[in-house]
Amino acid sequence: MIRHSCRALRFVRSFHDYNSDILKFVASNTLISDSAVYKGKLYELTVQRELYNKLRIGQLDVVGGAHDGGVDIKALWNLFPIFQCALDAGVIKEPSLPLKGTRINDTLVKPLVNQYDIKNKIAPSIEVLVQCKAYVSKISPKEIRELAGTYLSLTAKNKASLSTIPIMCSPQLPTSSSLKLLEKLNIPFLYLRINTLRHGSLNDFELTNTGQLMGYLMNPILKGYLEGSGFEEWMKFELYNNAMNHSQDKDFI
Repeated sequence: MIRHSCRALRFVRSFHDYNSDILKFVASNTLISDSAVYKGKLYELTVQRELYNKLRIGQLDVVGGAHDGGVDIKALWNLFPIFQCALDAGVIKEPSLPLKGTRINDTLVKPLVNQYDIKNKIAPSIEVLVQCKAYVSKISPKEIRELAGTYLSLTAKNKASLSTIPIMCSPQLPTSSSLKLLEKLNIPFLYLRINTLRHGSLNDFELTNTGQLMGYLMNPILKGYLEGSGFEEWMKFELYNNAMNHSQDKDFI
C-alpha cells in the first residue's frame, strides 16, 4: 500500500508555471508556427515542464545555440526529495549504507545514495545535460553517440564523471540498435519519451493530456548509480502525481 505523503519536497522559491510560458510563446509566434525553429522551441518548453514537474529538476538553464555542443538545457538535479518521498510513501526502505559498488561495462559504479547524509537530509546534486529531439522518426544510434560524445568532452577533466548525466528527450522510441548501444555504454544515460503538444477541439494546445512524460529508460550504469535512490519507484508508482499539490505554490531544488 502506497502512502500518499511527500513531506520531502522542500521549497525555496516561487513556483514556475511552464504552461504559462508555453501559452505566451504560442501567442507571440503565430506567424512562424509552421517553422522548424518554432516546433523545436515549443518542444523544448514542453520538456522543461516535464523535467520540472515530473522529475523535480529545478533551475533549468536553456543553453541551446550555435555553440551548444548538442546540449539544449543544463540543470542541477538533487534527488534527495525523491528519495525521501519514496520513503514516506513506503515503497523503499532506508538502506543500510554503504551499498556495494558494481562493475558494469568495465566501469566501477558506486550508488549515489552512499553520499547521502540521510539524518541531515543532505545530498549532492547531479549536473544534467539535456538534449531535445522532436523527431518524427525513431532515435538512431547516431543521435545516442553524439550526445555521449558531448558528455565525454564536457566531463573529460572531471574524474567524478558519474556526477553528470546526459538526458535525451524525444517523442519517439529508440531503435533496437540504439537500445543495444545504450546497454553497452560505459557512461550513465537517461532516455525520456515525452510526446509533443497537440491541438484540442478549439485548436488550442491541450496542455493536460498531451506533451506528457510517457516513459523512461535507464542504461545499466545509470541504474547502478541510482540504486536505492527511490527514482525507479518514483517513476513506477508516479509519485510525482502524489506530490503535485505540494509544488503548486513553491519551487524546489
